[in-house]
Amino acid sequence: MLYMAVSTHGPETCPLGREDIREAAMDGARSFREIAEKHGVDVKGVWVSMAAHRTWSLCEAESAHAVEEVVVEAGMAAWNSIHIYPAASLEDTMARADEMFEG
Repeated sequence: MLYMAVSTHGPETCPLGREDIREAAMDGARSFREIAEKHGVDVKGVWVSMAAHRTWSLCEAESAHAVEEVVVEAGMAAWNSIHIYPAASLEDTMARADEMFEG
């Protein structure tokens, strides 16, 4: 199943402005995929909006708990609020909707 982990922090905990957080953030970013692999999570992509102080991580995993283990072990939860949502492609969602409303 696909999950989107949305990480948000404020300016006061932004890695750009805090050297201590920046070092932890860089370490976590460098090891993110390795940590994910250890937990059976396939990272499909990670996107960042520096101005919005937000990161999106699309992961394929057995459960949201596995994704949570990854973001916690990578240290992201130390300066971010993280929400993990089930996700699906538009095409898969449309096919599911068609199945739901057939006959």
